[in-house]
Amino acid sequence: MSRRTLVVFAVVAGFVAGIVPAGVALYLAWDDAVSQQQTYLRILAVTTVKRWERLYESSTTLLAELASAPAPHCSDAHIAKLREAMRNEGYVREIGVFAEGRVSCLSSGATEMPLTVPPPAWQLSEGVGILPVTVLQGIGSGPRITLTYRDHTLAVDQSELLEHMRSIDSDVSLALFHLDSDQPLAVFGDPGVRDLRSRVSETGIFYDGLRFAVSVRSVTYPIVAVVGDPSGPLERRWHENAILLGVLAVLAGTMVAALIVSVAWRRLSPRSEIRYALRKSQITAEYQPVIELSTGRCVGAEALARWHRSDGTVVRPDAFIPFAEDNGLISLITDQMIGRVIEDMGDLLRQRRDFHVAINIAPQQLENDRIVGVLRRVVEESRLEPRQIVLEVTERSLMDGEAARGVIGRLRAAGHAISIDDFGTGYSSLSYLQRFELDNLKIDRLFVEAIGADAATSGVVPHIIDMARTLNLTVIAEGVETEVQACFLRNRGVPYAQGWLFAKPLAPAQFLTYVDSNHSHLYAVEALPR
Repeated sequence: MSRRTLVVFAVVAGFVAGIVPAGVALYLAWDDAVSQQQTYLRILAVTTVKRWERLYESSTTLLAELASAPAPHCSDAHIAKLREAMRNEGYVREIGVFAEGRVSCLSSGATEMPLTVPPPAWQLSEGVGILPVTVLQGIGSGPRITLTYRDHTLAVDQSELLEHMRSIDSDVSLALFHLDSDQPLAVFGDPGVRDLRSRVSETGIFYDGLRFAVSVRSVTYPIVAVVGDPSGPLERRWHENAILLGVLAVLAGTMVAALIVSVAWRRLSPRSEIRYALRKSQITAEYQPVIELSTGRCVGAEALARWHRSDGTVVRPDAFIPFAEDNGLISLITDQMIGRVIEDMGDLLRQRRDFHVAINIAPQQLENDRIVGVLRRVVEESRLEPRQIVLEVTERSLMDGEAARGVIGRLRAAGHAISIDDFGTGYSSLSYLQRFELDNLKIDRLFVEAIGADAATSGVVPHIIDMARTLNLTVIAEGVETEVQACFLRNRGVPYAQGWLFAKPLAPAQFLTYVDSNHSHLYAVEALPR
């Protein structure tokens, strides 16, 4: 081989071993960043669609029931039934009756309302329409979604649909559309997200260098959710990947193959990414203290799932738990959460037999006895008392009555207490509680926030407390953030509470320090007059 040939070969080999792997690395880094961003936004879109389906189905069922009521519409008896529905169904903000396009009466009794009801802009199922504008605008309320059925209207806050978006610490924006319209039903974040409707396919993605977006369509209703995010997060992910992959690409040769495998391995579907998180124990627990209001003593905690991704971001449960439920992964997450609780709090629970930790379980886990066996084995192996592991279920978990009632009964027979979580925000009626053997009722933060405020829900808490006493349920208030709220609850006999007034959700070590400090410096609140 001649010198010239050797130089040419060296140059070509250097180019191939340096430039080509570097170019491949940059491409793979970009593809990986797009995959991660698409997964993240798609989970948010799927969650929104699922929340819409549940909200719509519950609302239409309630509308049909009210419209078929035997009492004359707008009579005292009928208005009383509307108000009862408002109290029972926490997601409802207003119910009205209209005739010939004009409002006849409202459940709230408000009078400062538009007098006309426009024709529905969309129809998702037979007889049920969605209004193009809000016609039942209450005092101090946010944007609303209004449904009509026959001569009845029902309004819910847009926040009920987009509650899970509050935990997103970024510039993510979202809009929900009817399939045949560019006018959004609901918008979160940047109003400009509505312009992406025409630029992203119903099941695809969109990127123009300034904005990244995905869309997901409901399989049940002609509804599509569009989620958008500025290009910044995508570019940051790409830069982070490119630096690492670019350095490795310099090694060339054998390192190129290892590099490609490493990047390709990271390209995961949402289901695979969650499974990977479980294998790598990325699902961890934070602990929200439960406080005894009469003494300020910390008597327990609620274990809250957190997903710490490999890129350093933390995914809140609202963004991945619904996806896990819909894809058969929720039992694995619960198993890992139970293991985390035993690992983090086992010593504390064995030292303090009066202490408990509450763990959330999904509706699917009340369909069979698997959770009963898992808890029995864990309790025996960890030498804990069953009553120290409290299980929290949602109102939606009670919809499958027979199966859920049987599993709940066996869990209680094993010694576990059962709490109904976020009471008042689900879609079941009060009659469901009477059919189940439960121990605790947790008042949702939505109602606690209204204490001391001029809000439509400010009078709901006393009714919930009275109802819980009638059913012999222990009351726990969530989302307590002010001393006024704490005093109000304590003076009305609510024994336990949790919220940022006492502590934010804490990492295990922080929580143990908090419990030690709590023994020495008990929280005290000044009694307020009743």
